Amino acid sequence: TSEGGLLMMTKRHARILALVFLSFTAVLSPSVTAQSARDKLEAIQFPPDRTTTVLQGTLLLRCKAEAENCNPEKKGYSLHAQAGQSLTLKLSPSRGNVIINDILGIDRKSVIPTDADEDFWYGWTVKLKENGEYRIYVSTTETAKRVNSYTLNVTLK
Repeated sequence: TSEGGLLMMTKRHARILALVFLSFTAVLSPSVTAQSARDKLEAIQFPPDRTTTVLQGTLLLRCKAEAENCNPEKKGYSLHAQAGQSLTLKLSPSRGNVIINDILGIDRKSVIPTDADEDFWYGWTVKLKENGEYRIYVSTTETAKRVNSYTLNVTLK
């Protein structure tokens, strides 16, 4: 009977260890970590008494061949604005491999009209309708190279 009690205790410990291992695996999963990194936003700050700021960035592709089986890389910015203000974006990518991917309102829905043409990829002016945080995303294109630099001018009046 002492062997039976020892066996039950060992099975119980094995189950506990398995649960602890699965918990750590879920917490440290690369997909969860990668998603969290992708969701990080850089806050847009304006110099004192200025309505325009210039952001510079680089998007790096993480694949073996340029633009072959690569997922687009994306960078997000956050901006606090007031209803009635105009937001103007002007993107200057090196070699045209970075676009304005989207501008999301406080409800996380796109503020770019559905009938917009490709011109918005490099510049856009929109009158903001609500107070709160807006999100601006830039991303690589299908023709992107491994290193994709850009300059984004942001004006809020």
